[in-house]
Amino acid sequence: MRIVFVFISIGISGSALNRLSSPQGISIDENSDTLYVADTDNARVVRYFPNSTSEIVAGVTSCGYAKTQLCKPTGVYFEAVTNSVIISDYARNSVVRWIIGTSEWIRLAGNVSSTVGSSSAELNGPEGIGVDVIGNFYVPDRYNNRIQFFPVGQLDGLTIAGVTGLSGSNASLLSAPMEVIVDNQLNLYVSDTNNHRVQKFLRY
Repeated sequence: MRIVFVFISIGISGSALNRLSSPQGISIDENSDTLYVADTDNARVVRYFPNSTSEIVAGVTSCGYAKTQLCKPTGVYFEAVTNSVIISDYARNSVVRWIIGTSEWIRLAGNVSSTVGSSSAELNGPEGIGVDVIGNFYVPDRYNNRIQFFPVGQLDGLTIAGVTGLSGSNASLLSAPMEVIVDNQLNLYVSDTNNHRVQKFLRY
């Protein structure tokens, strides 16, 4: 087993590339050991190479709703096959794709402004992001207390865990879910934040 040490930021909040501000989501390119960080309060995604160099790959270090901007990205997933990052953009209530090397996002789910909603096509406080082996993605829709499943190319999602708008602590309910992991059998593991637990949901 390899052990790779990566030192990021100097422990002081800031917007220089050697600083982060309330980072939340991380993803790694296992082929190159490149790390992608959702630098939440800097409204950007930064990638860090093993040789300690870094660069911004999404966003412009200021929150906004233009196609060149992010606003409080909380989840990030590096997708090697498309050379892009899939981002949960919390304050925009959307999920976007940002192809590395381009200057703007492509909407995958939710609204493109700060509008919130609870329909199948809307989100309210998306947090982390999970992606399966064929590119479908799973969104912890925090304030709707649900996990939304979005098939590739579809803007309408399907609730596969929790009940829209209903917070609770029984086995079928969630309360402010924030992270999701999808395993190779497509089972879900959800951090059910306000219930202080991790829930496993068998393959949909």
